Order: sequence, then C-alpha cells, then structure tokens
Amino acid sequence: MATCVEVVKHYKNLPGQNVQELWLQISKRGMKMDQLRDILMFYIYHKTFPPPLQKSFELLIQNMQVKGTSRKMRNMILQILEEISTCMESNVVETLSDSGAVELLSCILVGGLVPLLDQMAIGKLFSLLQSSELSCGERGKLLAFLCQTSGSSSERSSELSSHMSHWLRQRHSPAPSSTPFFSRSDSSGGTEVDGTTAGDQFTVLTLASSASDGYMMGTYTFGVLRDWLGRISPEQCGPLGEAVREYCSLVVEQSFRPAHKEVDAALQKAVLCEVLDILNQLVQLDKSQGSQSLLVVKRIQNNITEKFKADYRDVCIFVRVLNFLLNFGETTGYNSQLFCENFLGDIVYRSYSSGLAAFDIATFLVDSRVPSPLLQRFFPNLLKLVACHPATLIEEFLVLTPSFVAPHTAVEVFHSLVDLPVLSATLCLHQAPAVLQLDSSGSPDVPWLSLVDGVRSSTFRPVFSHLLRQESGQEVILNRLPSYLELLKELSNHMLVITCSRIVPLLLDSFFGEVERRADTRMLADTLLALLSRLRLIFDVPDYRTAIHRCVTRHIRTILKLCPRLVFLVQKELIEYISMLNNSDVCPDLYTHVLWAIGEYASPGYSDTCSHDQLVKYFEAVECVLFESLTVVPVQGIVYLKFLNIMCAALAKLASRCPDFIPRTVLCLGKVRAQVAAGLPDTLPEDKKIVFDRIEELLCLLRNPNIAAVILSSSHEHNPAISAVLRVLAQFTDS
Repeated sequence: MATCVEVVKHYKNLPGQNVQELWLQISKRGMKMDQLRDILMFYIYHKTFPPPLQKSFELLIQNMQVKGTSRKMRNMILQILEEISTCMESNVVETLSDSGAVELLSCILVGGLVPLLDQMAIGKLFSLLQSSELSCGERGKLLAFLCQTSGSSSERSSELSSHMSHWLRQRHSPAPSSTPFFSRSDSSGGTEVDGTTAGDQFTVLTLASSASDGYMMGTYTFGVLRDWLGRISPEQCGPLGEAVREYCSLVVEQSFRPAHKEVDAALQKAVLCEVLDILNQLVQLDKSQGSQSLLVVKRIQNNITEKFKADYRDVCIFVRVLNFLLNFGETTGYNSQLFCENFLGDIVYRSYSSGLAAFDIATFLVDSRVPSPLLQRFFPNLLKLVACHPATLIEEFLVLTPSFVAPHTAVEVFHSLVDLPVLSATLCLHQAPAVLQLDSSGSPDVPWLSLVDGVRSSTFRPVFSHLLRQESGQEVILNRLPSYLELLKELSNHMLVITCSRIVPLLLDSFFGEVERRADTRMLADTLLALLSRLRLIFDVPDYRTAIHRCVTRHIRTILKLCPRLVFLVQKELIEYISMLNNSDVCPDLYTHVLWAIGEYASPGYSDTCSHDQLVKYFEAVECVLFESLTVVPVQGIVYLKFLNIMCAALAKLASRCPDFIPRTVLCLGKVRAQVAAGLPDTLPEDKKIVFDRIEELLCLLRNPNIAAVILSSSHEHNPAISAVLRVLAQFTDS
C-alpha cells in the first residue's frame, strides 16, 4: 500500500493530458468514483491546469442534478466544481441563473465569483428564498449565501432584513414537516430543555420531534444574524433590530431553565455565547438598542455569576459579557469596573487550569478594551494562564506582555517572567489532587505528596503564596527563592516546566522591547539592576539558564546604548557586580560587556554629571579586577584573552580621562603582557599576538595623553585606519 507521501507525489507529477483522458473516458462510459477521485486530486495538487472542456462541465452539472446520484458522488462533483470554478466563471454563474441550483452556491463563494452575479441572478435567488421549490435545508443555505452577497445593495439588504425579522417573530405551529431537526419528544408539539411544554414561539432551544418550515427558517436566521448585522447599515436594519432583541431575550429565558441532558446544557451555553455576540453586533449597528440590550446582558451576568460559584466552566460567557460591558457600558450608563476586577481576579484564578477557558480569556484580552492599569494590576494572575498552557498561549502573551509594563511594574514583570517555569511547577502542586490522578505518564517518580507538604510548610509558604498572588505590588522575595528552587528541583524535568522554560526568552524579548521603546531612564535603571540580581537565581531547567543569559546579554547592550548615563546612575551596583570576579563565570558575555560599557560610557561626552570622583571609582574597580584576573588560571585561553583585551581597553579609556592614572595603567598593561607571554601554554601564538598588538596600541596612546583622550573616544576607537597608524607609531616608539 502506498504511503501518503507517495500518493501526493504521484498526483503532483501527473501530467495534464492524463486528466483530459479521464474526462474523455467519463464522457464515453459514464462517471465512476475512482475517475472523479483522480480528477479531484489532480486539481488539488496543481495550481495551474488546462481549463476543462465545456462538455465536461455540463456532464458534472447533469450528474449532480440526477435524483439517483449518490450523496458521495454529489459531494465529489461539488468539490471538483469548486476547484475549477475560477476558470469556468461564466458557466457557473449562467447555470445558477438558469436553474437556481443551490448546490453551486459554495462554488461561487470559493471561486470569488460574487461580483459576476447580476441583479437578475440575485433576484432569482430572492424569489427562490420565498418559494416552495426548495427544501427547508436548501433555503437555509440560500439565506446564508445571500447574507454574504446582498450587503452592497441597499434595497436587497432591507428586503432580506424584513424577511429575517418576519421569521424571528413568527409564531410556530407544531405541524410536522419532513425534517426532524430535534427528535427529543414523542408528541407532535415541542418542549423546553427542562421538559415543560413549549410556548407558541419556537426558538433554537425548543426541542421538537419534527420541525415546521417556519421554525427551521427562524433557526437558520438566528445562525446568520451576527454576520448579517456586521454587514449592513442602520438604515438597512429596519424592524430587524427590535425583532433580534426580542428573540434573544426569549432565548436567554430558555437558557436559564435546568436542562435534563448534558447535551442540552452544552447547547444552552453555546446559544448564550451567540446571543451575546449578536447583541454586541446589534448595539454597534444601532446605539439606540443599547439600554434594552444591557438589561438582557445583565440578566445573563447575574445568572452565570451565581452558577460560577459551583461550576467554573462558563468562562466563555463571562468573556462575552465583559466584552459587551467594556464596549457599551459607558454609553448605557453602566460602570463595568467592578465586574472587570472580579473577572481578572477571582474568575481567572479559578479557571486558569482549563485549556478552553484559558484560550477564551487570552484571546479576549488581546482583542478587548480592558484598561491597561487593570492588566498591570492583575498580570501575576494572568501569567498563570501561559504558565499552565505555554505551547497554546505563547502568541497571545507575546502581544499581552507589553501591556503589563509600567514604571511601577517593570521590575516585577521581569522577575515574574524569569520565574515562569517556577510558577508552572508551583501550579502543578497547587492542583495536586488533579495531578496525582492524571499525571500517570509525565513524571511518575516525582514525590508529589512530599512536595505538596513542603511548599505549604511555614518555611516555603511565603514564596508559594507570592507566586500564586493575584495582584501586583508585592515585594519580590529573592532572599527565600534559592531554597524554594532547591525544593522544586524534582520538577525541573517535568514536561510542562520544560515547555514553559522554552517560551520565556520570547516573552522576555517582548518585555524588553516595550521597556526599550519607552526609554524611560528610571525604568531602564530599575530593569538593569533587576537583571544583574537574577543571573544566579534561575531555575535549573535543562538549557534554561543558558537561554536566559543569552537573552539578557543581548538586551543589556541595547539598554546601555539607549541610555549611556546609566553607568553613573547605578554606578555603585555596577562596581559591586564587576568587583566579584566569579560573576564572569556565571555569564561571561554579560560581564565583559559591562566592563566594555564602563570604559565606553563613563565619559563626560555621555553625561553632564560625570565627575572626577566617579571616574576614579571606576578606574580603581577595573584595576583591581584586572590584577585579580592575572592570578586566576583560565580554563579557556581564547575566552580569557578576549576578557583581558576588553579590560585593558576599558582601563586605558578611563586613564585617558584621568591622566594621573596613566602611570598605573602603563604598569598594569605591562604585567598583562608579561602574564600572557609566560602563561597560557595551550594558546596559539597568533591568538596571543592579538593581545600583544592591542597592548602596544594602548601604551603608544597613553604616552601621548592629549592624543589618547581623542583616539580612545567612541568615534575613533574602532576606525581601522587609526589602528594601523597606532601600530606604526608603536614600532617607531620601540625603536
């Protein structure tokens, strides 16, 4: 048996003449399923192909309209017509105009042939909608088609709105038709979902053993309302707006009835979601419907708020209620602040573990008008969604993360993102009963019970509670974090934790992007200090520490370039950081860049506040680090040489701005040269020569302080011509 790949390859390589031969065989011997299948597969896997003959098209239409044609063959023919519709435009439209073949409506939409429909064809379709020539199901398809094609014509739109208003308000008799839509009752009438007898107006929630045409058209109308209200103007709406509101109000009352079957309860939930979407669209179209629609929405809100205390599965309804209140609360005189706070707090906290609820909440937040201050206030709660469903919600939170950032939240957001895998592990323990039941394959060796007892003990409960907080503004607990990370090391290989760790660098990029975009000096300074404080405190998930170090190193370059005077604003902390030489082992690239930045930006050219005392402090700190580094035996020679190069350059730059320190710098550079020459036996001579050449350049400059102050500025230092001149001067000086 051929594999899927082999089948696809076969049809991709099939020449066009083979399809023509298949059409010829069909015209001579009649249609067969295997031939139709080969034709369809050819069209699917070829973007360009010769147009079928007119006779082939007529043959398809003829067989589709024959009563004896099986449903399977009819569907195959329709799929072929959809594929070839773009090169048979006039034929498809002409066939529709002549015979009113509703089956071809999908071909028109797929092929983009709507502009080709003239007023005569549209008029024919409107006549068919009211006639008895079509079955109820065909009229439903036609109604959906007309909703997508009639919006440009004011007259036709008003006419269709009038028909829809009539169907929504029609009183339905229990007279049966040939279409049993909901077979839930043996009586000829209808019932509500709670088993009571239905009223005289059937709706989408009425359960009946058989359905009248009026009932079916009302149901089809409800299904297209949201799309239709989004296409028409207020003038084209007419009486439809009031009919929609009345119908929705009736359906809402039916939704509050206790359903006897689970499938009916699910239907009630889906209908309430649709009602809220429809009302939202209705008020956007006609603001005068706002007050009455708000009453319906508030009834839904009150009902589901009460139910949510026992059942957390109605989040999709909450989302739509809040969306309506945010969109129209002000215009209808309703303050949605309290409900919004309850939603972002308690409702999110109780439902974050549900995948569907988390997706509904995240997509709503991306598309809604939730005020930024509320997002900044409740972002610790919202991060539970992505910590619990990292693979599903990464795209949404890449959009949301910048909205969490403000001057008073930036540091807390940074720490929360770095601790996101810790939050994932904590959420596993927070849901321990469910984890113990369901996690039979993920981490069978994890001692869940002891971990649950551990995080709830008096020692770790403060960190546990901090991670589970709902609102921002709490002090970050870094001093207790190391022992907490040690406790959770059993979960560092849990699949959820690993997946979460892989998305954190992306979220940090989004976070830093917003911080850098704002370029607020205080925010940049706070973020820089938070960044330096977290380099050692990172959850030991495989490859996570390396990924975080790489990410923050990349962004610290941008931050210091955006605001060079940070080297003076946070001088004390930077000196403390570089003075601990073992920081160079934790994150070498970041450590060397901080050294480079000190040499580069600690200059009067970058800040008016630059003073002699500040330069002296930096010089002495870098000098001490350089002397200390000479006593360390390096593991990697090349990395060590790069480190020495950058440190020597930083020291020389600082000395050029404080000439009193030039003799000390010359002495220090000489010791570095001697150390490199005598040590590092495994290092190649050409690698050492790079350091020797750089030291000679710096010594040559420092012998001429006035020139050094100019050359070692950022505008000249990286000029290749200057470096060449310096090497020549160094040779003359030695001679």
